[in-house]
Amino acid sequence: MSGGPNLEKFPVHLNVAGFNSETIKTKVEGGKVIIEAKQEERQADGDYNIRELRKSYALPEHALVNANHLASYIKPNKMLVIEIPIHNPEAER
Repeated sequence: MSGGPNLEKFPVHLNVAGFNSETIKTKVEGGKVIIEAKQEERQADGDYNIRELRKSYALPEHALVNANHLASYIKPNKMLVIEIPIHNPEAER
């Protein structure tokens, strides 16, 4: 993601320890970035645990929210980082 002189980043950080990276989904809806994850663990005796996560963050004004602008990755400490560029019209003045 390249940034010009009038782009800033809105960072989102969320601990996703205990979730497989393939089960983590991010989407943008109605001015919010939404993170969802689900992890199922089944035991040999038939018992199972289900963990679910849903978190939403309101996006600031001027956020560039199409899929080409979002960057996300998981750090080794299991912290999900999403970076959303924000167009700063003040920088154009």
